[in-house]
Amino acid sequence: MDENILEAALAVLRRDWSILSPRIRTAEHDVSTDHRHLNLRLHYPALRDAEATVEELVRTITLFLTPFSLPRKQVDDVYASVKMAPISECHQAMSRLDQEARSLFIRARKSSVFAHLAGGS
Repeated sequence: MDENILEAALAVLRRDWSILSPRIRTAEHDVSTDHRHLNLRLHYPALRDAEATVEELVRTITLFLTPFSLPRKQVDDVYASVKMAPISECHQAMSRLDQEARSLFIRARKSSVFAHLAGGS
C-alpha cells in the first residue's frame, strides 16, 4: 500500500468527528464466536420522542460530502488555488466543488438503485 494513501486514511480517522456525536449513536455488544476479534458495532441516528432525527443527521453529514465524494488531491488542489484569491473566487471554487460532490453522490445513488431494480447487487 502506498504510504501517502495510508497517511491520508489515518489522518481521516484521527479527525475530530465530535460534530457527529449528537446525531449518531453507537451501540456496542460483545459477540461470542470463534473469531476473537469480532466486535459488533451498530451506528444509528439519534432519537427524539421515539423518532429518528434523520433530517438533522442529513444536514450534519452533508458538511462532509465533498471530502467524502471527491479525490483528496482534487479538494486539496482547489484549497491551495484559492488561498490568496479574492473571497468571491474562493466562494465560486468551493461552490463548484460542493456541486460536483453532490452530483457525483446523486449519480452513484441513482446508479445503485437502477442496478438493484435491474437485478444487480
